Amino acid sequence: MLKSHVKAFGFDRRLGHCPGRAHMRTVDGQVLIVVPLYGSSPEKWRVIEEQLDKWLELGVIEPSISPCGAPVVIAYRNGKPRFCVNYRKLNAVTISDEFPLP
Repeated sequence: MLKSHVKAFGFDRRLGHCPGRAHMRTVDGQVLIVVPLYGSSPEKWRVIEEQLDKWLELGVIEPSISPCGAPVVIAYRNGKPRFCVNYRKLNAVTISDEFPLP
């Protein structure tokens, strides 16, 4: 199984790749969700830029042309910065799955 699906698993410190598209259903008549960026210190912007560059290089994320947006927050846990995205406004208008995965 590993040999037939080798790209889906991470080897040699790389991430696995499983092509696919995600679609989220939203409430009918919902306008675009656009939330402005939060103010951040230069140190937090450096953390944000480093993380985005790393994820782009690894292929975890790709550039977006979507008019929608959600702000990024840097939270510190055990002294280490964590990259968090505030999706509360998007979650408020998203229709939940009828049978969500556990």
